[in-house]
Amino acid sequence: MKTFITFFLAVCSLSVFAIGEQPVLQYVVSMPEPASHRFQTEFKVSGIQGDTVLLRMPKWTPGYYQLMDYASDVLNLKVNGVDGKAVAAEK
Repeated sequence: MKTFITFFLAVCSLSVFAIGEQPVLQYVVSMPEPASHRFQTEFKVSGIQGDTVLLRMPKWTPGYYQLMDYASDVLNLKVNGVDGKAVAAEK
């Protein structure tokens, strides 16, 4: 449970930089295979005007005074464009 809370806080504190209108962020967190202790997160961003989106995951959690590398726990990163086709993503 601690891992889920830490991951959720990290995802919720992502920074999105957009030009123009305010982006809309939507999250869906599920656990299709509870025995694996892994969560599946779907993150949708709309209202982006530029060609590039920069998402940042912090290396800290409030109240926990140690730098962590939460991004290293992200597996199977897939990014799709508005048309549903895969686009290049760098972790």
